[in-house]
Amino acid sequence: MSCSADPHFAVCPNYASERYVNVRRMLADETGMTEDLAIVLLKDMWRTDNEEEKLRWNRGVRSDTAAPAPRFLPINRTLGLFNKPPKIPSAAIMATLREGGYVLLCYFTTGALIRLDENAELGLPPDTTKIPPEPKRDADLTMVEFGEATYHLLQLLPYVGWPEDWINMFRDFWANICKHRFWNSVDPAQMKALLLYQDQQRRRWHALCASATNSAVIYNLAVINESVLRETEVELANIMRMKKRRMEEEEEEKKKMEDERQWQKLVARFAEVGYGYLSSPSVARSDDSVVFV
Repeated sequence: MSCSADPHFAVCPNYASERYVNVRRMLADETGMTEDLAIVLLKDMWRTDNEEEKLRWNRGVRSDTAAPAPRFLPINRTLGLFNKPPKIPSAAIMATLREGGYVLLCYFTTGALIRLDENAELGLPPDTTKIPPEPKRDADLTMVEFGEATYHLLQLLPYVGWPEDWINMFRDFWANICKHRFWNSVDPAQMKALLLYQDQQRRRWHALCASATNSAVIYNLAVINESVLRETEVELANIMRMKKRRMEEEEEEKKKMEDERQWQKLVARFAEVGYGYLSSPSVARSDDSVVFV
């Protein structure tokens, strides 16, 4: 087993370098954040992924060392037969869930599960296609998608062996998100802040669990930290304002370019019919129209 494959020896890339300039710009264009914030987000995402890889490495979930599945699974005496068994996503997602790891909620929306059924009808295993085709961060889900995904995921968690206190905590966490005053706010920044808070804090909670020792005790994620939520709201409001300002500037630039294009067409048309250019004494241009003098 080489050290190069061990995620404990992995080094976070220098996302501020020239090599990642396109990634930073694409992220900045998509979200409206500055490139500095994009660098912070990229590092945060890399660390989260690295913590998940460390967890898998530590638990020996590798194809060359994986132990065979037990023939006789332990019985959960409090879990009865479901009226309708939950949909089972790809093997990779199931493996992460069994490890207690973080998974995107977008894999459990109603649309994603419908595509799962369509794949099954065609005889395709879940891993043959991405579900959904372009996975979305939790923060980018709609309120409806968030409600669908959390409901379906909670149904699946007992099947993958999550302890009851974990399941209850996440049920309370998502319920508290939906009951928060921001949920029905007329301010889109507040509604979006809730989803961003859920996204960031759930990632960090799983990352801390992955790096904790056996004797460690993890905090209760279900308790909403209003101070952190407020900071998230302010951060998001600033991002949305910057994005709106950038869009307005782009629209203004497009309008100027279109005005100039129309002006050049008009100049060319006058030249074709023999009137010469509009800069001649007989024709002048104002800010809004062509004026004959």
